[in-house]
Amino acid sequence: MAAVFLSDPVEIDLHVYLLWLKGLSTSQIVKYQCHSLLQDFNIQSPDNQVMELLGADISSKCHALKLLEPYLKQPGLLLKQMRYQVSPEVQKYMVCKYYQF
Repeated sequence: MAAVFLSDPVEIDLHVYLLWLKGLSTSQIVKYQCHSLLQDFNIQSPDNQVMELLGADISSKCHALKLLEPYLKQPGLLLKQMRYQVSPEVQKYMVCKYYQF
């Protein structure tokens, strides 16, 4: 009898993905995103709790990208793999952007 595992689709933040592709570290992406949020909402200084939540969120997203990177290096495997459920449209976008850099 074969085992079947179900998981939620992986949600890829394409903005974080592009920053990650440019080689920014997790902490650099957090600073960049924080700066953008401060400007968007006209906030003078961020709350420590907000920074911690943003940092945890970005870290999680970057970790998911690191797990997907071996599949990005071999796009055929990305399309066939079933471990990380990513929509075909997002897969195509990710592969195209990965090879543009």
